[in-house]
Amino acid sequence: MALQYPRRKLSSSQREALYDRCRGDNEFPICNIPNCGLPVKPGERWVESHFPVPHALGGTETGVAHEACNKFYAEHVEVPRIAKAKRVRRKHIGAHVSRTPLPGGRNDSRKRLIGGGVEPRGARRITKLSREDFARLLSITNLETPL
Repeated sequence: MALQYPRRKLSSSQREALYDRCRGDNEFPICNIPNCGLPVKPGERWVESHFPVPHALGGTETGVAHEACNKFYAEHVEVPRIAKAKRVRRKHIGAHVSRTPLPGGRNDSRKRLIGGGVEPRGARRITKLSREDFARLLSITNLETPL
C-alpha cells in the first residue's frame, strides 16, 4: 500500500535549519518523543520526528528526536494507531469486505429461516390476498369457543 504522503529525506541545510529551529534559546534541542525529554547533542543520531500527529495521518508538525527513541515510539505506538485509523476509515466508508462472510448473512444469496431451513434469498414474496381468501383464513382461525 502506497503512502498518501510521500516521504523525502531532508537535505543537509534543511536538517541544520530543523535542528536550529527546535533548539530555540537552548544549547541543544530536546527530543520530542514522550518519556524521553533528553537533549539531542551533536554526534548523536537524530531524525525528523512527527509528533503528536504521525506523518501517515497527515501530521505536518516536526521536531527532532533521537533515532532510537523515534524507532521505538513508531513500532509500539504510531504503527498500531495508524493501522487502527485505516481500519476504522475503511469500515466507515464501506470499503471493508469480510474474508469469511457468514453463510446466510446479509450479503449471501441464501436466506436462513427461523425453523432452520435455507432458501434462496427473495424466493418468498408476500402476495395480496383477495377478500374471499382473507375471509376463508379468518373462518379457519376463528373457532367458536363455548361459553
